[in-house]
Amino acid sequence: MTSSRLHPKDSKPEIGCGAHTDYGLLTLVNQDDDKTALQVRNLAGDWISAIPIPGSFVCNIGDMLKILSNGVYESTFHRVINNSSRYRVCVGFFYEGNFDAVFEPLDIFKEKYPENKRSQVFERVVYGELLMTTDFQSLLPVIDISPLVAKCEDFHMIEDAGVAEVVGKLDRACRDIGFFYVIGHGISEDLINKVKEMSHRFFELPYEEKLKIKLTRAAGYRGYQRIGENYTNGKQDLHEAIDCYREFNQGKYGEIGKVLEGPNQWPKYPQEYKELMEEYIKLCTRKMVGDPFWIMRILGYPGVNGKNEIGCGAHTDYGLLSLINQDDDKTALQVKNLAGDWISAIPIPGSFICNIGDMLKILANGVYESTLHRVINNSPRYLVCVGFFYETNFNAMVEPLDIFKEKYPQNKRSQVAKRVFYGEHLVNKVKTTFANLVEHN
Repeated sequence: MTSSRLHPKDSKPEIGCGAHTDYGLLTLVNQDDDKTALQVRNLAGDWISAIPIPGSFVCNIGDMLKILSNGVYESTFHRVINNSSRYRVCVGFFYEGNFDAVFEPLDIFKEKYPENKRSQVFERVVYGELLMTTDFQSLLPVIDISPLVAKCEDFHMIEDAGVAEVVGKLDRACRDIGFFYVIGHGISEDLINKVKEMSHRFFELPYEEKLKIKLTRAAGYRGYQRIGENYTNGKQDLHEAIDCYREFNQGKYGEIGKVLEGPNQWPKYPQEYKELMEEYIKLCTRKMVGDPFWIMRILGYPGVNGKNEIGCGAHTDYGLLSLINQDDDKTALQVKNLAGDWISAIPIPGSFICNIGDMLKILANGVYESTLHRVINNSPRYLVCVGFFYETNFNAMVEPLDIFKEKYPQNKRSQVAKRVFYGEHLVNKVKTTFANLVEHN
């Protein structure tokens, strides 16, 4: 496959091509000798410029070669930044597999590098299917938010060009699809992976052990729920989970809040699981201001054989913003785009998938979209997904903000939304989800 890219001149740095990995085997890049625009993200998370060398090609690994090598070879994030006042040309030649080739890790890599930290069990991938299902207008954007994270406590941050660029990308992603990946978020990949690894170990415990922290109404709907206890649109979901909420003092939220009162329940095993997850929660909430509520769901989807199974039915999230930490080696989350097609959210190691919830859609008067998504179990192996949900204050009254009504008066998705009392909204959702909860074993 050959691709020629033309990057128009500009007076300020612009994203000519956003952060991505290539999905084939190997890429040769022939770029102009007198302009530096290609950047590569190293293991430390820094963007390094690939300075042109006359007569050379820049070469990089694609996702298919990463799969063949069982993660020993890395398909690295790269992007193009237009930082020149002159026009730039780049010709990429992409070496791919046979169209009908089935890609899976080669035994030689599994045997030669058994202790490689990046090794993982990859799904078998049919290259032609991957290529044909890739819709360039439907791909979820990858946004590096590190400039925003670095300046988030600076009152003058909006004056920073890097921050303004990130905010612009987030705004476009929220308006166009409501789903995107974030990298550069400041939470280490080691911790992200440890959270999933330890969660796998919990779900592997005997059923009787997991029931020691069983979710009940008396426990404030906190704790372990078995497979089939969660309902989406009246249908049972094929997953088990641990549900956690922000802990609060008894009586803080009045009568409506009593339903969710109580401490979060953590298992005795794996050891140090409670400490690990509380550290993770602390990092997810470290930049929050005010008195917001939050929810965390640690979800386990059993492997299936044969037909695809609905791990979680099509739904929108009912809060503000969701961070999804999913297994790197299984693709199960699907997002419905504006054309009505279901697009797979392929895992990107070290990233979070981020999506808009119903409350943010209301605040934005429909300008930002809370997109339908679902989880399809299409693997014979167990899948873990940890969702962290940022909410409004529990007692917040949520209604459209004037700035959105004024700035986008002709927006087709704008709506006259009713005022929503978030706490009441949340409690009703929880009660509906667990309407068929079995209190006894």
